[in-house]
Amino acid sequence: RTRIGTPWSGMRRNTAATGEAAANSRANVLSLVVGDWKDERRPPSSYEAWLDPGGTTLTVRTTRPNGDKKVTPGLVRLGTTAEGKQGAVLWGHTFRLDVDSATRDRIRWVAFGCMRDFVWERQPGPSAKAAPAAGVAGRRSGEAPAASTATMPAKAS
Repeated sequence: RTRIGTPWSGMRRNTAATGEAAANSRANVLSLVVGDWKDERRPPSSYEAWLDPGGTTLTVRTTRPNGDKKVTPGLVRLGTTAEGKQGAVLWGHTFRLDVDSATRDRIRWVAFGCMRDFVWERQPGPSAKAAPAAGVAGRRSGEAPAASTATMPAKAS
């Protein structure tokens, strides 16, 4: 008899491809957040987000209207929501990215609990303004944000 393949034939071959596709999908979702942003509050806070080396978190530099700056490594990450949705993009433990309404230039962070949602609008990147200084806390000197059009100055010798 000739054996006919089952629907699971070749599953082992496809597992690696499926895993790679899932990793690419996660990276694509995170890359949507990479860049320079301002929120809709008046006066607005500004944010710069870049991909961390592991590819599953973003570091965010927040600049408040009064000029205070804070760099938070791993602030945006892939995770699971309280409802059990895996692969969600989470801002700390308080917000998740509304992927369905996200565009290249506008994203909405949906609050968990009683916090208010907030919206980010993309700003022109460093190519349209001065690049951040090398050695800024939270980013190694000369390290460019991944998956962004931004470039960092070359590391000084």
